Amino acid sequence: MAISRKDAHALCTVDELELVLASFAPAVNGVDEKGLRALRSRARRLRDKWRGQAERQRAEMRGKRAPRKSQPAATNAGAARKARLFSETLERIERRLHRLAEQREREARRAAERQAQHQQLEEQRRQRRSQPDIARPARQASPPARRKEVTAVGKAVKAHQRSAGKKRQARRDAR
Repeated sequence: MAISRKDAHALCTVDELELVLASFAPAVNGVDEKGLRALRSRARRLRDKWRGQAERQRAEMRGKRAPRKSQPAATNAGAARKARLFSETLERIERRLHRLAEQREREARRAAERQAQHQQLEEQRRQRRSQPDIARPARQASPPARRKEVTAVGKAVKAHQRSAGKKRQARRDAR
């Protein structure tokens, strides 16, 4: 189970807490790659420190090692939890670094694809320009537009429409 931010407040010093909080989502997304590498090295150093401390305390509790202080360690719960906290912090930072690396690779791949497409288009244009006009197929002319035949019925309809329009205009003018 992950250690919550609330528990981290109780476990860590101010500097350690700053590192832990910087590894969570909103803050870690605003850090550039160089800053993430620095955070990763700090988190790794603290994880190793507290992991070693927990191992020493565990050995002292079991009697496998001479105590560093006058009394052997009674428990190593705090050091073990801090080691786990910094392991989780390191994992979050490394996940973000991995996503940034994937994003950079994806962008490089896209740029290479665009460059290849651009070169391919340029090559096609050069080939079209270098071909003589004889090699190009001639365009066929479209057939001439056919005129509609005007019939007697069509003339009568047109005359009726024209006269109806003249009558409407005369009525408007008379007003």
